Amino acid sequence: MMTTNPIKWLLLVCLSPLIFGCATASKVKKQTEDNTQALAEAAFNYGQYGKAEQQYLKLLELSPDNLKYQMMLARSQYRQDKKETAMAKLRYVCAHPEAISAQACMYLGRYLLSNGRVTEATEAYRLGLPKADEPQVEAQLHNGLGIALLDSDAQQARTALQQAIMLSPDNPHFRSNLAISYLHDNQVEKARTTFSPLLAYQQLPQQVELNFALLLLAEGNEDQARALLARHLPASEVERDLSLLNARLAVMRKTQ
Repeated sequence: MMTTNPIKWLLLVCLSPLIFGCATASKVKKQTEDNTQALAEAAFNYGQYGKAEQQYLKLLELSPDNLKYQMMLARSQYRQDKKETAMAKLRYVCAHPEAISAQACMYLGRYLLSNGRVTEATEAYRLGLPKADEPQVEAQLHNGLGIALLDSDAQQARTALQQAIMLSPDNPHFRSNLAISYLHDNQVEKARTTFSPLLAYQQLPQQVELNFALLLLAEGNEDQARALLARHLPASEVERDLSLLNARLAVMRKTQ
């Protein structure tokens, strides 16, 4: 006949509530985190960046070491013109070896580039490339690097942009950027050949069409470029943007 050790039984009775309590607390924390994350993502996607920021701050209280939350907090802050604060957070995430840091480097490079900090942007893109484990993220990093290098080294820029196209051949931004790279050393025919496959697309993003307008100007087709701009801009802004594109083309030609 089996007998139960009374000491073991007593320990089991005493520990059971503690184990159950820990499991319950863990489930509550996970549910809270899941709900807060859903609210944060919804706020960000709807452009409510202040609300998104508050939700990501709450998430970081629950999981202080979560790099994705840090990255999304930075993106929310950047959209509220808290630019230096945001970029500092992205630099923190970029310094880590995890794959998520590649995305942070992608956003950091983009933000730096939009603020004219080309050298820093180039460094950010290069830092992210070895860490990328998703083709689309790697492609975006190559594309960003190519754009950053356009004014200083057209050949290296083309190499980066070609790698982006290899990873994502249907992305119109990558191909149009490669086409523009040829304008930097006056290879207008090559630029046209590179851009031509995009003309079969039913619809192109506005930035891609602006690149095409730049190509038309390089070919001497100013009327066509003006007509293209008129599809996207009020009549009062067409001549202004045409002048800006002409100025950009002049800078390209001057540095050749």
